[in-house]
Amino acid sequence: MKAEKNILVLYKNNGKFYNAIGLDAYILSYIFGYKVLKGDRCGFPDISIENVTKKLDSSAISYQIVYSNRNPFIMDFGNKNKYKSYALNAKKSCEYKKRIDDIIYRLENCERKKLDLLLDRIEAIIN
Repeated sequence: MKAEKNILVLYKNNGKFYNAIGLDAYILSYIFGYKVLKGDRCGFPDISIENVTKKLDSSAISYQIVYSNRNPFIMDFGNKNKYKSYALNAKKSCEYKKRIDDIIYRLENCERKKLDLLLDRIEAIIN
């Protein structure tokens, strides 16, 4: 039986960036607004690591920093860990963003008459 993941993993190579993959990238995007790139990856410059870890600490999200040239650093909040909660929120938030982006793309490529009708309907619903 595979254990369920409950720790955010950051990778630090020899360059000037930290990276996260998969759901961890979406959690960082949800918290910090970082853009998730193709391959479900995101990164941030090494000068931001203190701000990132402070926010992860204050949010009680367990994390591990994997370095290419030394032992990993692990911050484990045990039973207080909120990784799963943030993972669920991040996933839902990213699904909403993708849907909204798709709708925007389709609206931008819609014929003008249909666009006017759709915008009128959207405005009536959200106002």
